[in-house]
This record gives sequence, C-alpha cells and structure tokens, in this order.
Amino acid sequence: MYIWPPITKTYKFKSFIRPILSINMIAMSAAIVFIAGLLMSHLESSSAQVLDEHCGLPGLGQTDDSLGPWVAFLHVNQSIVCAGSLISQRFILTAAHCTPKGIKARLGNSGSVPSLQPEDHDVEYTFKKRSYNNRTLTSDIALVKLFSPVQYKEHIKPICILLPPQMVEANEFVGTGWRVPQFRFSTHDLRPIFMQRVNRSVCTEKTGVALASTQFCAKNPNPVTMEGPAGSALYRKVVLDGVMRVIQLGIGSYNQHDFGDTRIFTDVLSFSSWIQNVVMNMPELGAKKSGLSQIL
Repeated sequence: MYIWPPITKTYKFKSFIRPILSINMIAMSAAIVFIAGLLMSHLESSSAQVLDEHCGLPGLGQTDDSLGPWVAFLHVNQSIVCAGSLISQRFILTAAHCTPKGIKARLGNSGSVPSLQPEDHDVEYTFKKRSYNNRTLTSDIALVKLFSPVQYKEHIKPICILLPPQMVEANEFVGTGWRVPQFRFSTHDLRPIFMQRVNRSVCTEKTGVALASTQFCAKNPNPVTMEGPAGSALYRKVVLDGVMRVIQLGIGSYNQHDFGDTRIFTDVLSFSSWIQNVVMNMPELGAKKSGLSQIL
C-alpha cells in the first residue's frame, strides 16, 4: 500500500465535442438537489443477498456532491486509466478494456475529509469474461484482484452487488462526471451526476451500436457536466432489509465522447453469478508477479 498525491487524466476530444468553458451554477445546484431527491425517493424494498455485508453505506463526510467510499481509480504512473468500484476486500469491479499491465488501484480518494488519506494497492490478477469482445465491448467487465485485503475505513467501503436471482428495475441512476469539460483532470474534479436510461432503439440509432442483451444506454441530461472515466459505477440507493444501501447496476463502457450525451453501460446484474463465482470461489493464486490476467 502506498500514499500518493492526486492523480490526473488527459483527454483528447474529437472534433465534434465542444468544450463548455463556463458553468451555470444555478443549473448545477438544481442538479445536485435533484440527485438528492432521487436518492431519497423511488426506493426499492427487498429482502436481498449482497456480495459483502458491509456494502453500500456512506463514507465519513460524504454528501450528495461527493464521491462514494467505493470509488477506485486505476492508474499507471499517476495517470488515470479508468475508474472502478470496490466490491469486497480483495476485488474491484471495472470494465475489461480498463486493465492494462502495470495498473495500481487507488482507494479513498473522495476528498470528503482532507485528513483521510487515499491508499494505493498493488494488483495481483485481473479476470475477464471469456465472451469479452474488445471490438464491440460486449461483456466489458473485469474483476481486479488486489494483492492484500483492504481494511475498510470511514472513507474506504464497498458498493453493493446484488446476488442472483435478485433483480432491480430502474430508469434513473447516479453516475460519475467531470465538473468542467477540459483537457486535463484531477480526481478532485469528479462528482455524482444524474443519469437516465435511454430506449434501446434510440441508443442504437444514436450510437450505431447494436446492443447486446447485457448492455444498456443512459445519458446525462444536464449539459453542465460530462461523463467520467470508463469503468465507473452507475448506481442507485435501495432499501435492503430495512437498511438504505447503494447498489451498482452498470459499468461505464463506451465513453460519452464517442456519442455525445449518451453512454453505453455493461449491465452488472447480468453478470452477478460470474462476479459471485470469481470473488467467492477463486482460490488463492499465489502469483509472484503483479498484473497477470486470466480469462474465465
């Protein structure tokens, strides 16, 4: 485990992306209030099993305008490659195209409480679905196994993964977006953003991608923010056994920069059995080198 300064990401925008140079603060405030309202209403009551019993609880100092304690940043030499989400003490959930050699995982970088320092963790293995297609990005899901178990803290906690056969129907979510469109970002520039599901036919027409059954589209209707890094979680709050928790429903796949305001996500519930099998049943592999990859 290592402690590091803030990490950054550099983007090269396509010609049709028009950077927004100023932000309407009234619109941004309204969006934050709307997200808060969404999270406190339309709750799903269910008796459900989750991957980790400590999951989906808020971090110390977390607000509706700050990142959750499950957010992970995958980086190489302090440059963000992708995001992910902590789902257990040893595993981070992300997109399959987000796992190059040499990555490290940074946890606890929400910045809600400055005195709580982020941690960097070495990666032992990455696991991808055998059905992953790096051209169409179907089955764009991966599990990153850390060398050592994470010690849960006030600013480092897992997000909930529902175990089969639990299902949640949702058309409104919370994702992660950059505060201001620009060419270089810090982790401190990320914030929660409101996302809406897009009709599959509309999504295909807009993106030119024929969606697989394990993919869906969502968009951010608020133009003052833009979608965050690939691999980031799409989530919402639900009530599970009388406790309000955050569950992950999507993984950012295709980047918004490719299709304007619409993004393609991997459906997490479609892979919950695979996630459970890898996390719960995979034996200790005892790798001596980090960053090794397996196809399962």
